[in-house]
Amino acid sequence: MKDSTEVLIIGGGPAGSTAAALLASAGRSVAVIEKARFPRFHIGESLLPYNAPIFRRLGVWEQLATHGFQRKHGAQFVFEPDRTASRLDFQNSLDRDLPLAFQVRRAELDQLLLDNARKRGAEVLEGHSVDRVLFEGDRATGAEIRDDTGAAKSLSAKVVIDATGRDTLLGRQLGLKRKDAILRQAALFGHFKNARMGLGPDGGDILVVGGEYGWFWLIPLDSETTSVGVVFPSRVLKEARKGDHGSALDVFERLVAQSPEVSERLKNAHPSRPVEATADFSYRCDQFVGDGWMLVGDAAGFLDPVFSSGVFLAMSTAARAADLVEKRLKAGGPVLRKHLIGYERFAKRGFERFRRYILAYYDPACVSVFASEPPAIIRRAVSSAFAGKVFQRDPRIWLMNYLFFTRAAQLRRLAARNKFQLPLAPSCR
Repeated sequence: MKDSTEVLIIGGGPAGSTAAALLASAGRSVAVIEKARFPRFHIGESLLPYNAPIFRRLGVWEQLATHGFQRKHGAQFVFEPDRTASRLDFQNSLDRDLPLAFQVRRAELDQLLLDNARKRGAEVLEGHSVDRVLFEGDRATGAEIRDDTGAAKSLSAKVVIDATGRDTLLGRQLGLKRKDAILRQAALFGHFKNARMGLGPDGGDILVVGGEYGWFWLIPLDSETTSVGVVFPSRVLKEARKGDHGSALDVFERLVAQSPEVSERLKNAHPSRPVEATADFSYRCDQFVGDGWMLVGDAAGFLDPVFSSGVFLAMSTAARAADLVEKRLKAGGPVLRKHLIGYERFAKRGFERFRRYILAYYDPACVSVFASEPPAIIRRAVSSAFAGKVFQRDPRIWLMNYLFFTRAAQLRRLAARNKFQLPLAPSCR
């Protein structure tokens, strides 16, 4: 390992590998420190159409298209107990030239992206961890790194990009991480063989099933394997653990039993991976940038996964971060917060737009609009947001969002006057 680099990227997932590939392609010296050894299992397996332009920019779109990943043309939603159904079709969004996404095994996708960063010139060190980011005053100057033998050394850098995902190394080190005050959920997830799926063109639609218990995702990874998870209030998992009410699989099975739709689809299925648990996972950091450092992807914040936004946000924020870093390094001089603040505004705008629709999923009035057959213009707004059109400054999006949330407010007022019955919404508390 060398003693210095221009850009130090901590974490080799989609955010880290995206930033690394772009900066290395621009001729910058880049070191990626990844604590795991790839391939490794990861959730977040459903991509969005707006990932496509970034994949093309990275030069991996053709690899993705020919790799054999399940093609995804839309998403289907079921709301229990009435089992009202709704489908979002990516072809109905504002940008019809982005009609397709993929359902992926993250071990394979992440390996592909990290190998691409290597091919483009980034130095990638797997099995290495970062103990802490080093500072001179308020400016990040590198990191203390430990290899898999336990040996430690310092690596200096002009800029440090934290792409450590939900570990959010710098967020914790600097005390920036804040839990979401509303989205206080837990999740249980695993892979299942022989679930009944096959929805939409190519059988690749994700299925989201919501009820009073929370909501389930069912992601077809191929003709045999489905990624299944349930998101529900964290208090339910805490109570189960406190009372010793069984394993993660036991809690998962009790939640499945509350959903007629999921019970039917998993009737003949069996787990091919152990069910795992995570809790209180929604958060955001107060700052995304500082003198000599940036947070990208999940290191900056993590939202409820109902709209499958994780990989898209990771790669989008990483690409914008890489562009600003390259611009500043080309200009010369230190990389300071004032040079990076435009990235922070960009990233927070995307997070907030996704979060607004995520909160709508838990709002009975919004569910009423979403689960019905709203006017085509409103459906296009939701389809566009779900596809990932959250960073662009497009007045059409503003208008469509306004119509969607205005209609929800009207229904809320009617319900308050007992002139309309709101449906049950999935629980998040």
